[in-house]
Formats: sequence, C-alpha cells, structure tokens
Amino acid sequence: MEYRCTVIAIDKLQMTNKGPIKPLCDDCATSDCTHCIESKDVSILGTNHTHRVKMGGAVPNFVVACEGFTAK
Repeated sequence: MEYRCTVIAIDKLQMTNKGPIKPLCDDCATSDCTHCIESKDVSILGTNHTHRVKMGGAVPNFVVACEGFTAK
C-alpha cells in the first residue's frame, strides 16, 4: 500500500538539538509499504551512514512523517 508521507531531500536536511533528522524508515516494521525504499550509504555532515531512504529522482529523501509507520 502506498501510504501518504512527508519527505525531506538529504541535501536540505534540518538539524535538531539531538543532531540531524533521522528517517522513519530505519525503524519501520510495516510490511505492505509499496514506496521505493532502499538502503543507501549517505554522507551527513561529512560522515557516512547507511539509512533506508525513499528514492525519488537523483536525490534520496528521508521520510520524516508517514501514515503507515509502525515501530519495530
């Protein structure tokens, strides 16, 4: 199922008092999601991390809100 979600492009990431925003998909257990979610190595502030991101064009996006999110 394709749930409605809010995304932020990695090149426009916002900082919080705990560091950069983390994608919800890293901690999601929803099994029927049909979004194009892939594990990618991304550089955040010069440090490489592997995150599950939503692909949409050339720039990966972090999902920051999703109707179908179910915590692991």
